[in-house]
Amino acid sequence: MTEPVEGYWSEVWMQMPFSQSFWFVRPTPGLHFSVAFACEAAWNDSYWCHPRFGNLLAASRIETVFALRR
Repeated sequence: MTEPVEGYWSEVWMQMPFSQSFWFVRPTPGLHFSVAFACEAAWNDSYWCHPRFGNLLAASRIETVFALRR
């Protein structure tokens, strides 16, 4: 199902039980996960929240060893 362009951002996105937008243009996986999938993310349009994922995401932000961060 598609919705009209007019009013999508104010009437559909994050207003309906399920909506989706295109998030795959973020420069890094960490940024992508932080803005679209973290529990506290303002633009978590799936409303998905998983405590273990949140802990791993937070740990990855401070890890300096690439192999461990990965």
